[in-house]
Amino acid sequence: MSKKLIAMDNELIRSSYVLDVSELKLIYTALSKLDSSKQIEPRTAIYITKNDYVQLGTNPKNIVREVRYACEKLMKRTLVINTEIGDLYTHWMHHVWLLKSDDLTDLMNNYEDAKKLLRPNIAHQKMVLDILKELKTCDENLVARIEFHDDILPFLSALQSHFTQLRLDDLKNLSTFYSHRFYHLMMQFNSTGVCKLSLMELRKILLLEDKYSQTKDLRKWVIEPAIKEIREKTSFFIEHKLIKTGQRYTYLELKFKQKKTIEIKKAKAISSDAIELSEAQISKYSSILSRINDMSDLSTFPTYDAFALWIANILRDPKSVRDETAKRIFKALRTHTDFKK
Repeated sequence: MSKKLIAMDNELIRSSYVLDVSELKLIYTALSKLDSSKQIEPRTAIYITKNDYVQLGTNPKNIVREVRYACEKLMKRTLVINTEIGDLYTHWMHHVWLLKSDDLTDLMNNYEDAKKLLRPNIAHQKMVLDILKELKTCDENLVARIEFHDDILPFLSALQSHFTQLRLDDLKNLSTFYSHRFYHLMMQFNSTGVCKLSLMELRKILLLEDKYSQTKDLRKWVIEPAIKEIREKTSFFIEHKLIKTGQRYTYLELKFKQKKTIEIKKAKAISSDAIELSEAQISKYSSILSRINDMSDLSTFPTYDAFALWIANILRDPKSVRDETAKRIFKALRTHTDFKK
């Protein structure tokens, strides 16, 4: 699984369903093996390997059990896609084949005579032979063969517009269903960094029904934990705001930015204030700054000399402290000393 991005139509992003994280991983793995820009034919087989799951952060010892659980659950799951002509009720998968490694090994060792080894009346005989062909070209251990439901394929293939890209490197770090869904929803608006939706729609998307009917409970158990995990474990900084209509909260607004973008902006802000000084200047002005009253609140040091050493390190490397602190030091250098740039 070498792809870093997967894609879904926006209608699928905003569809209504509930899945476990293990089921989501199975879907992500399958999508990583498809070219979403091209038409995907019905009954297209997708082969899942152990290595695919390792790359999504699964413990190698738990892979077979997790894939089996995900496959069994996902076959029974339904979802509701709100289309322009009404709600489509359907399934994620058309077909799932959990592969038994011992049986595959026996057949693989006798691949040329596989047709003879298979019982004449075995169902899906062609499918078994296709699996063996795949196994011959695959260096990893196959664990499953899946097919997306025909109803789902239009929302996964030939995507030219109105689709959302999701980053696997972010998704693999998220541990709850709500975190994954919030990430999906915000990434639909990645170009603007602002996602706004009604609480009614949010409840529908998450299939909450009467659960967490009070906004305070929705915020405590759904919104805030998801936002916290996305902020801590993905490449995005995110904040949220609940918006009132009259006396009631009716909308949720998410604002987010890539962390690298934020860090670059901070670095630029610091560098615009920072000044390159010689060691002689650093020694001179750190001593002066350590004795300025306006700087005394920054000191937790027992002597002026110790405080001066701390300031000297900041003058050498402004990024060693918070940007607000660095800005104060360099501002004081300009306004409280005889230094001239």
